[in-house]
Amino acid sequence: MDYELKPEVLKLRIACILIEDGKILLAKHRRDEREYWTLPGGGLQKGERITDCLRREIWEEGGLEIEIEDVLFVYDTIEPSRHIVTIVLRARKVGGELKPKNIPVEGRLVDMQFIPMEKLEEIVLLPPIAGEIKRAINSRGVPYLGDLWRR
Repeated sequence: MDYELKPEVLKLRIACILIEDGKILLAKHRRDEREYWTLPGGGLQKGERITDCLRREIWEEGGLEIEIEDVLFVYDTIEPSRHIVTIVLRARKVGGELKPKNIPVEGRLVDMQFIPMEKLEEIVLLPPIAGEIKRAINSRGVPYLGDLWRR
């Protein structure tokens, strides 16, 4: 464990695994000169439920309406300047049509596409979680209980 990294920024990111017709929705990002694919989603805002965040992000960036099913996994991305905790939820499309909107977003998001599952090993996927995605889609997730404080 590297406890010497003390990033100044801590961010909570909500992302989804959305499968349709054997294809997974992925977002293509560009950072500096490098392009890579990642699970779509975005940053949680203060006071926002994680399900609302994910619905908002997928609508804003891709034009899709989704329903959230369960929590699949959580991971960290720790860099010298930032620490991102990502919660990955299973989602299903309930409306809309994939029309990447707001692209580029802050210059980073350049595309969204449904990519065939068998191509996951062939693309640059960051973080490199193709195996975890394949395991997660065939497993039972953990229920998201929602905002229990206000019930």
